[in-house]
Amino acid sequence: MGLASAMKQRNDALATGGGGFASPTGPPPGAGAYASPTGPPPGAQAGFAAPTGAPPGAQGGFAAPTGAPPGAQGGFAAPTGPPPGHPAGGFVSPAGPPQAYQAPAPVNTEPSLAQIMNVLKYTVADQGIQPFYPATQQGRLEGIANHIIQTRAVSTLAARWRIPVEKALEFTKLALFDIVLFLDDSGSMRGYEDGARIEDLKVIVNYVAFVASLFDADGIEVRFLNASTIASGVKNEADVQKLIDANPFKGVTNLGKEMWSKVLDPLIVRPAQKGTLQKPVLVISITDGEPYPEPAGKIREVIKDTKKALKKSRYGEDALSLQFAQVGNDKAAQDFLEKLDNDSSIGGLVDVTSNYEWEQAEIKRKTGKDLSPEDWLLKLLLGAVDTKFDAQDGAPIKKAGKFKKFFS
Repeated sequence: MGLASAMKQRNDALATGGGGFASPTGPPPGAGAYASPTGPPPGAQAGFAAPTGAPPGAQGGFAAPTGAPPGAQGGFAAPTGPPPGHPAGGFVSPAGPPQAYQAPAPVNTEPSLAQIMNVLKYTVADQGIQPFYPATQQGRLEGIANHIIQTRAVSTLAARWRIPVEKALEFTKLALFDIVLFLDDSGSMRGYEDGARIEDLKVIVNYVAFVASLFDADGIEVRFLNASTIASGVKNEADVQKLIDANPFKGVTNLGKEMWSKVLDPLIVRPAQKGTLQKPVLVISITDGEPYPEPAGKIREVIKDTKKALKKSRYGEDALSLQFAQVGNDKAAQDFLEKLDNDSSIGGLVDVTSNYEWEQAEIKRKTGKDLSPEDWLLKLLLGAVDTKFDAQDGAPIKKAGKFKKFFS
C-alpha cells in the first residue's frame, strides 16, 4: 500500500470512529514506529531542562505525555539525553558547560521561550551550524524563538495534526534552516504504478509545505528535475500543489547534473563563496528511481564538490543537509539511495528515507509494530537535521557537530 493509499485508509477509519490523518488538517496519528524524540527512556525521568540562567518559573522539562502505556509508541523514537553507555549531562552546549538535552515537560499551550531555545541550541550544536548561530550572538536564536511564539506555530501544528505539543516542538528545528524541495518530474513518475508515485509525491509535499510555512518565514524554494520552474518564497500547500499539477512529468533522471545546476550551485555554493548564505540549507529530494542516462556516480560527485566548496567557506560543510526520500517500489532506486547514505565521503551530509512500504515492512520485522504514514513523514522531515534519528535507526552517527565525541 502506497503512502497516499495508507493516508486514505486512515481517513476512512476516522469516518467510522478510527484514528489517523491524511493531510495536515486531518486527525491524530496512531501509535507509530517513528516517533519524535519526546519521551524519556523506560525508567528514566524526562528533563529537557531550560538553559542555565533561564527566567525563574520557566518550565525546565518537556516530558512525554502522562498516562500513555509504556511502549505505546515504539520504533523510530529518537532517545532523549545522551546515548546508552554515556553519562547524563554529556551533551555540550555551544555556550559552554555541559547540559543535558532531555525531553521537554508537557505543556498545554505554546511552549515557553526557554523550551524553544533549548531545542534550537541543541540543534545548532548537534548539526555543527555555529557559524550561522554563534554563541556570542544569541539574539538571533531568540528572534527565531520569539517569532515561533508570536505566530503560535507549535500549538497550530499540534492542533491541526492533533499531535502532542511536545512532539510538535521538535519541528522548531526546521526554523534554523532554509528548505529546498527538489522534485523528480521524470516520465517514470507518471508511467509506473498507475500514477501512485505522483500521488505519494503530493502527500509528502503537502506536509513539508505546511510545516515549512509555520517555521520558515521566508517560505521554501521549489525546483524540479526537468521543468525549468523556479519557485521562491512559497508559503503554503496550495501554491506547491499548483506547481505539481501544472507539471507534465516527462523526461529523464539526470539527478546529479540537475541538482547541481538548479540547487547546489546557485542556492548553496555560490552564496557560500560570496559570504551571503543566510542559513544552513536543508534540501529534500523526492525521487522514484536511480539516475538515467547519467552515470550513478554523478550525484556523488556533485555532493562531494559542494562539500569541498563549503569546507573552504566560513560556513563549513555542515551548511548543507540532504534528505533523499523515495516514492515508488523500484528496488534498484532503493539500493542506489542506500549507497549514498552509506558512502563515507558524503554520507555525513545525507539521510535517506526509503519508500513507505519498505520502511513499514522493516519496522514490522524489527519491532513487531506498525509504521504510521505520519511517522514516516516525521522521519523524512527531521532525519537529516537530527542525529538521534540515525542512532535510533541503527545506523552509525554520521554528523554530530560538537556532540561527535559522545557517539564514538
